[in-house]
Amino acid sequence: LGSILYARDKNMDVYLLIGQSNMAGRGYMTAKDSIPMDGVWLLDKNNKPEIAAGPLNKYSTIRKELVMQQVGPGESFGETIHQMTGRQVLLVVNARGGSSIKEWQKGLPSHYYADALTRAKAAMKYGKLKAVIWHQGESNVKDLKAYPSLFSTMIDNLRKDLGISDLPVIVGQIGQWNWGDSTSINSFNTKVLPMICKNVKNCHMVSSNGLTRRAEMKDPHFSRDSQIVLGKRYADCLLSTLYPSTLKYKVFQFADDKIPSIDGNVEDWNCVPESYALTEQDMKEDEGKHKH
Repeated sequence: LGSILYARDKNMDVYLLIGQSNMAGRGYMTAKDSIPMDGVWLLDKNNKPEIAAGPLNKYSTIRKELVMQQVGPGESFGETIHQMTGRQVLLVVNARGGSSIKEWQKGLPSHYYADALTRAKAAMKYGKLKAVIWHQGESNVKDLKAYPSLFSTMIDNLRKDLGISDLPVIVGQIGQWNWGDSTSINSFNTKVLPMICKNVKNCHMVSSNGLTRRAEMKDPHFSRDSQIVLGKRYADCLLSTLYPSTLKYKVFQFADDKIPSIDGNVEDWNCVPESYALTEQDMKEDEGKHKH
């Protein structure tokens, strides 16, 4: 009944979540991950909204086996957006583990692009598409040269086909441990993704700093806890972009004997919880916009 009522309202905030396995979700699920989420909806196999409950990639038209779909960033992303804005959130999760950026191009037999477009348009009957959340790259670290142009082409086509020329796009860094060639992983995170966000308008990046692996060293997948942190980082980035008035900054009070010294020792700051951090994503260039 709730799904039908909200469908009639046609006033949801819609988000398209696409990419490969870390977006599909590989963090091991717990019992509470299948509990229905408050204020968050999921586009089902019939392209209708239902109350969201994990795993969120279960209705992906291009997914691998259902048992492989676990916890991704979408859960905490959707919950955080709803909690901070009060808006009903509709997630369109259509990821495919192991997929490369080439397979996401328009017009290919893989139909990853076509299915994402079709489902996004179906969701737009229930509200406004607010952003694309993209997490992918593990399959491309061995050949990064063409990645920026392929990504730009994919986003240009999506924006044109969806009729939203300034549709925000948020990308995320991949795991930073040595699950593969460390130089290539670092290049993707610190060179390729920043280049993409510089060249593609209204594109933003979230960090994977401090996130941990699910299992052994060679596993490229984030743990469940790290997926939750990653989803919140996506949400914080989105909020700073679309809902800046919702941001709340906190002041941390150092103990008298813990005040940092100007000595180059960054460990002085380790006592500050991550929730107090102000990242580059929260900062806006406003030079010349304010009168002195």
